[in-house]
Amino acid sequence: MSRIPRFPRLPYLVLGLLTLDCFLGPLALGLILRGGARPEWPPDRPIEWASAWGILASAAGLFAACLAVRLWYPWPGRGKGEVGR
Repeated sequence: MSRIPRFPRLPYLVLGLLTLDCFLGPLALGLILRGGARPEWPPDRPIEWASAWGILASAAGLFAACLAVRLWYPWPGRGKGEVGR
C-alpha cells in the first residue's frame, strides 16, 4: 500500500487569491470609479478602464488556474484505469 503524497499549498494560495479578488475587486472598482470627474457611467479616465480590465483579467486568470490545478500535479493512480480510489 502506497502513501498518498501531501497536497501542495500552491492550489490553496491560488484559491485564497481568487476569493480576495472576488470580494475586494468590486469594492476597489467602486472606489476607483467614484474618484473621477464624472462618477456616472461610462468611466472617463483611462485608469478606471485599466483597473476594471485588470480586476476582471486577474479574476479570470485565477479562476482558470483553480480549474487547471488537476493538470499541475500528478495524482496517485492517474492513468491506470482506477476509478474512485
